[in-house]
Amino acid sequence: MHIKKFLIAVLLLSGLMSPVYAENEKKFTLTTYYPAPYGDYKQLQSNDLVSGKVIIGDFNADGRFTQADVTTANVPSGGLAIQSSIKIGADNATCTETKQGTMRYNSATNGIEACLKTRTSPSVTWGWQPIGGASSGVKEATLASPGYIEFSNGLMIQWGTCITPRTVIFPKAFTTQVFAVTGSQNMPKVHWYGNEIFFNNVTRTGFIVEHNHVGKDKNVQVYWIAIGK
Repeated sequence: MHIKKFLIAVLLLSGLMSPVYAENEKKFTLTTYYPAPYGDYKQLQSNDLVSGKVIIGDFNADGRFTQADVTTANVPSGGLAIQSSIKIGADNATCTETKQGTMRYNSATNGIEACLKTRTSPSVTWGWQPIGGASSGVKEATLASPGYIEFSNGLMIQWGTCITPRTVIFPKAFTTQVFAVTGSQNMPKVHWYGNEIFFNNVTRTGFIVEHNHVGKDKNVQVYWIAIGK
């Protein structure tokens, strides 16, 4: 009996208080800024119709992000400025027209590539091309004699000098093939007539250079160059 009276009292009390809660109910608006400092976003869009600039980072190093950073970055309309570094990931997809302008990291060549048009006639083709920038696509180089330079697309040029006859070992072995080996002699003009140099047994690792002077072998200095990949 006491339980029933208690339940009825609770129901009556809640009914009487409901209008009070309703009368005191308030609405509020929560304003945030986008993008937030943390979170995952499927799409980021700039709606600045005046300049269309996208600025990421504290360019004036004052610990805040304000209009002053936009001025310091000095980005043209429609431009993007990032204060820190940019990491470009791998992309194993085929380069097609829809991917033109896309950049990727190629772990095999340890270089950055872009999806670009590689041929326009008789038909248009697309392919991943190394981006050289200031290094002109150079992957590795030894600027000495003998020396070599290897490009991101695999092309390699090697050079050096020797005294004939000589078995020359390339500074770095070509990976697949040698396109050509050529050279010139360094000797007094009086001996120019009848001089010949020969390159034999060319392999991916080296070659043999020999010299002939009017039917008689003569030791001469030879500057050589080899091209391959």
